[in-house]
Amino acid sequence: MKVSRFHIAFLLSLLFCCPKVVAQQSSKLDLLKLELCTLQAPEGYLDEFWQLCASPMNGETTPIIHLGDSHVQGGYFSMPIRQFFDDYFGIGGLGWVAPYRFLRSNQPQPAKISGNRSGWSGSFITSRKYVGSSSPTGITLTTNGLSDVEITATDFYPIKKVVVFRDASTPPLYLKGDSPSQRLLATSEEPIADTLSLSLPTSSLTLVAPNGARWYGASLENGYPGPLLHTIGYNGAFYATFNQHNFIEQLHLLRPQLLIISLGTNDMLVNRFSSDLLASEVRSFVSALQRTLPSTAIILTSPISAYTTKRVRRRVYRWEVSRYAPDVAKTLEQVASSLGCGYIDLYSAFGGITKADALLDAGWLSKDRVHLTREGYDEAGKAIAYALLSDFRRYLERQRPLFYQDKTRQK
Repeated sequence: MKVSRFHIAFLLSLLFCCPKVVAQQSSKLDLLKLELCTLQAPEGYLDEFWQLCASPMNGETTPIIHLGDSHVQGGYFSMPIRQFFDDYFGIGGLGWVAPYRFLRSNQPQPAKISGNRSGWSGSFITSRKYVGSSSPTGITLTTNGLSDVEITATDFYPIKKVVVFRDASTPPLYLKGDSPSQRLLATSEEPIADTLSLSLPTSSLTLVAPNGARWYGASLENGYPGPLLHTIGYNGAFYATFNQHNFIEQLHLLRPQLLIISLGTNDMLVNRFSSDLLASEVRSFVSALQRTLPSTAIILTSPISAYTTKRVRRRVYRWEVSRYAPDVAKTLEQVASSLGCGYIDLYSAFGGITKADALLDAGWLSKDRVHLTREGYDEAGKAIAYALLSDFRRYLERQRPLFYQDKTRQK
């Protein structure tokens, strides 16, 4: 075969370019120490959870919540975690969504909720006016007049069932073309969780929100058993932000079997930091969750290093890596150990303070030096997924002796 000049040039370019690409990939791999991404928890802490994932009871989903600040709010952080559960167990749907793009953030759009923008008004639980909202997600939406709510999901997340969360004192939302009473199964709890079942899977549907209906968003499900990951994040959240009685009390409506809490960034970006105060706030929040959700496994993740600004002189500031990052990580680890819940050390896995500049140079830390880039969130989500996978493998190893004992008894 005759080799053209183009092919020769192409092969030569590969010879010179490949080492550079490999070197870049290698340098990035050095930034993440996966061997440090382990779940620190009591032996067998997630065994019941893994059993539900591997063999869901009564064909039901196994709900999971990823709760956090703007890192979680953006959406990219949770995607590798959702992908991990889908790869190993199948996925029960997309989970909770609401017609909000907080602060116009650049979040992925696996689903869109749209309609007449003047058709509803809303607020978040941390709004001073609405502190104490009974919403399980913190979102409160009130429809002004009859309003169509259009929900569109990608083909990867077909919709077979929609669970709409609403205030008990207001009319329910219903599928367009149905009467309010058709295909509706409501719980007796407050807020109400209305389950709307579709005869066939679809990628789009329209809900009708009657005048005055107060609702909090919807869970999009495909009708299959398996893990179902809800992502709930709020920009600027501290541990104390979510430590509100009604918020914690109503989380049980989502029936989480696993709660992953990714907070702490805002707790370390403060002028005055107190490990004792943070420990008290974390302990109070997690203890309240354990009392309200006794069957829910809880995992705390430490934040990755971030920068803050330090004033040099009038109108002159410089970037400085937050010196409180290791204190936050250590505090979270200690509280998790004392309360008997799980902990994943992302701070150490991403190199701690000493690797902050390298994260920025590698393109994992964004220009604001607090949030990650899409690639950075992908790596952070994979790190959590890796820790979960490692624990799942240990669970399978613990089940192996039981399997052989059963085989011996059969003989």
